[in-house]
Amino acid sequence: METTTAAPSGGEGGNETPAGGGGSDGGSGPGKGPFAEGGEQAEPGTRIGAAGSACELPVSFETAKKWTAESVDGDHEQGGLRLACEVDAKPAGNIGYLRVWVGEKQEPGDALRRFVPGKKAEEVEYRSFKTGPKRAAETVYERVTTIDGEELDRKPVQAFAIPGAKGEVAVVELGGMDAEEHEQIRPAYLLARATVKAR
Repeated sequence: METTTAAPSGGEGGNETPAGGGGSDGGSGPGKGPFAEGGEQAEPGTRIGAAGSACELPVSFETAKKWTAESVDGDHEQGGLRLACEVDAKPAGNIGYLRVWVGEKQEPGDALRRFVPGKKAEEVEYRSFKTGPKRAAETVYERVTTIDGEELDRKPVQAFAIPGAKGEVAVVELGGMDAEEHEQIRPAYLLARATVKAR
């Protein structure tokens, strides 16, 4: 099932909400609903993205305290996007990552639709929002692993896409080991979403 809360590419109407909260998220209060608008953010640690930081990216954002960032070299790709950076929760006592994927210039919503892994994704929802002057898009879904038609694993995933100042698109993806870890580390994702800037 796929649901669009607002125009996912930021181009065909629909209401946009600010990155830090204040918009409708389908829930009944701060941090409720699929996109956790107004949810608790992690304590900031280090800002990454700029030249000389752990990961040089088209965007910059604050990482959670004790989380460690490392640039990724290689051919890891998903939906036409290249994995450029991993921010690891392990030093903070959790199991999970923020991963940053980078691709050529395109609408943020289009980038997310290519990024979401097709038949492996269920309960997919999209929305558009603004962070500063930039139009951005966000998705939540369940990533399902099956073998011979039998479901083995189901994990929640949340990701947002935003264009950099030079046009490249960046997708910041949250992935925990399981649903419980996902909820525990989501404040780090909310911090990144609230502090992201094109560069």
